[in-house]
Amino acid sequence: LKRFNGVWQYANKITGFDISARHMEMVNDNEILISHEYKGVYHVTLSADADQVENVRVLNVKRGRHASLIKFNDEVYYMSPDGFFAFDKQLKDFLPLSISSAMFANDFYLSGKMILDERNRIWTFFEKNIVLLEKNIFDSSFSIQKIPVHNDYRKTNLGFENISEQNSNTYLLGTMNGFLNIKLNNYEVPQAKLFLSRATSSSLDLAEADLSLTGNIDLSSEMNNIQFEFFVPYYSELNSIQYQWFLEGYHTDWIPWNDSSMVAFKNLDFGDYTFYVRAQSGQQPLGDIVSYPFSIDFPWYLSYWAVSFYVGTLVFISFLINNYYTRYYRRQQMKYVEETKKELALKELSNTKALVEAKNEQLNQRIENKNRELAISTMSMIKKNTLLGSIKDELLNLKNISEVKNVVRNIDKSINNDDDWNYFEEAFNNADKDFLKKIKEIHPKLTPNDLRLCAYLRLNLSSKEIASLLNISSKSVEIKRYRLRKRMNLEHKTNLISYILSV
Repeated sequence: LKRFNGVWQYANKITGFDISARHMEMVNDNEILISHEYKGVYHVTLSADADQVENVRVLNVKRGRHASLIKFNDEVYYMSPDGFFAFDKQLKDFLPLSISSAMFANDFYLSGKMILDERNRIWTFFEKNIVLLEKNIFDSSFSIQKIPVHNDYRKTNLGFENISEQNSNTYLLGTMNGFLNIKLNNYEVPQAKLFLSRATSSSLDLAEADLSLTGNIDLSSEMNNIQFEFFVPYYSELNSIQYQWFLEGYHTDWIPWNDSSMVAFKNLDFGDYTFYVRAQSGQQPLGDIVSYPFSIDFPWYLSYWAVSFYVGTLVFISFLINNYYTRYYRRQQMKYVEETKKELALKELSNTKALVEAKNEQLNQRIENKNRELAISTMSMIKKNTLLGSIKDELLNLKNISEVKNVVRNIDKSINNDDDWNYFEEAFNNADKDFLKKIKEIHPKLTPNDLRLCAYLRLNLSSKEIASLLNISSKSVEIKRYRLRKRMNLEHKTNLISYILSV
C-alpha cells in the first residue's frame, strides 16, 4: 500500500513470500520480522524498491502458540512460552531478556499478546496476573508490576486480548463476556496477617497428635512426620494469595511460590528445625513471616547408652579381631619357623647324604685301589711261584741231583714263604674287611690253610692259579676244596665259590 493525497492505495504485491501470518514488525525499510505460531519467526529481507523478497531466514527462537511481536522505541520484542526476547540488529536474531524470569516466576504463560499503551508501557497476560512492563529512562532494562487478576476472572480470548486507557488509572479490558473496568489504584495490598492454623505430628503407624501453635516443642524420634496448615483471612476474586515456606535444617532455600496452604514433611531426621512461611498477593507481601521452631529427639538406637554400647561392642570386636589375627600370624610364624626348620633339616640331610656319598665314593675308591693292590700282589705271587716252580722242575731234571738239592730247598722255602702270605693277608683284609674273621666265626673248624684257600676262592682264582700260590698240584687243590666243603658241612648242591662270595 502507498499513500496518495492522504489516501492509502494498492501499490503492488511483494513477491517471494506467501506465508500468511498475524504478527509483523519492520526492523527497518528493508527488513521485516514475521511471526507464525506454528512455523516460527521469519527474517525477511526486501529489495531496495520493496517489490520482492531477496532473502528469507527462519530464526533460532522457538515458535509458540499465541506468540507475538511488538515494536517499541525502535526495538522489536518477541514473547513466547520460552520467554521475553529482544531482536539484536547486529546478530540478526532474538536474544532472551533477564526480565523473563521475573515475568514467568510463579505464573503460567497463556498468551504472548503484547499491548503498548499511551504511556509506553507493555501489557502482557499470564494465568494469575496481568504483567505490566515499563522501560527505565536511563538504561534498556524494564521494571515490572504484576496486577493480580486471574484469567478465570478476566476470561479473555487468548491471543486477542485488548486493553485501552480511559484515564490515568483506569483501563478497559475486553473479555468474552463484555468489558472489565480495571482501576490500578484499587489493587492495594490488603491489610491482612498470615496465621498458622494447625500443626500436627504423626508416626509410621499414622498415630497423629496436634501440636501447640507456639512452637518450641520436642518431638520423639517416632513422631517425625509433621504437617503445617496456614492461611490469610482475606478473600478476593482479583487478588490471589500465594505462599512460600522454608524449613531451616532441611531446605537450603525458600521453595517457589504456590497456592497451597498446607505442607507436610515426612521422616525427618533428629535435630533442631525452624519452619518459616510467608504470603503475598501479586508482588506484595502479606503480613510478617511466621516461624515455628521445634526439635526431634535422638532415636533410641542413637542415644548415649546405645552409642556407648556400640563403642564398647566395636572395641570388643576389634579386640577379638586383633586377638584372632595375632594368633593367626603367630601360627603362621610358627608354621614358617617349622617349615624353615624342615627345609634346613632337609638341606642338612641332603648335605649329609652328599657327604656320605662322597665318603662312600672315596671309600670305594680306596677299596678299588686295595683290590688293585691285592690283584697285583696276587698276580706277582703267582708269577713268582710259577717261575720258581718252573726253575725247580728244570733243576730236578738235571742228572746230578745232589748238586741242586740246596737250590730246590731254597726255592721251596721261597714259594712257601710266610711273609708273602702275611703281605697278601693284610692286602686282602684291607680290600675285603673282616671276611676271614667272619668265615672263621661261622666255621670254627677251618684251619689256616683252609682260610688261605677261602681267600683265594673269594678272589675267584682258578685251581691252577691256587696251585701255583700253594706250591701244590691242581689235583691237590681239588682235594683241598673237597675237604673244605666237608669242614663247612655244605650240601652237595651248594656251589662252594658262590657260598664263599655270599659271606
